[in-house]
Amino acid sequence: EEEVSTEPEYVKNPDAISTEGNNVAAGKEYTISEQFRMGGADVGWGWDENAAPSYPDEAFELTDGVIPPASYQDAGWMAFNQSTPAQTERGYAYVQFDLGQSYEISEVTIHSLKQTEPGITCPRNIEILVSEDGENWYSASVLELTAELDGLEDTAVHAFTAEMDVTGRYVEIRVISHTWGFMGEIEIK
Repeated sequence: EEEVSTEPEYVKNPDAISTEGNNVAAGKEYTISEQFRMGGADVGWGWDENAAPSYPDEAFELTDGVIPPASYQDAGWMAFNQSTPAQTERGYAYVQFDLGQSYEISEVTIHSLKQTEPGITCPRNIEILVSEDGENWYSASVLELTAELDGLEDTAVHAFTAEMDVTGRYVEIRVISHTWGFMGEIEIK
């Protein structure tokens, strides 16, 4: 017996607006998954729900048009840690955008930091999902980067671009990292 999918099928929005190559995420606010809160020696430098977020984000670092320098100490970086409880349960961290209207999207670029000595690597997997209504999501592109990470220049900012041919008002970027994953700017074109 043939298995029938109950998932709705992806359909392009014919009324979507062209990005014309412009970054439609510029200056937009977004939501992010829970950030790591590192405690002191009394909790083994691990997760501490009462501590302030490590490498916090004020919902503008990823869309302010600034690509931070190659230093984990720069405040322009926003970071996810694989041991955050929400990420441990879900398996990924996320950044979600409401672009305000539906756009034709051809690429999403994520700027990430690699600085091996303090344990910062680029994401090993990035998935881009789109939605017209914020409820029904469709996978638009997946970047499997595990094999490429070793060959990347150390202590450098790297840009990863996912190409696609979709429409959507909402864009979610799911990231799987080794320990720390730093992001500094996201562009949606």
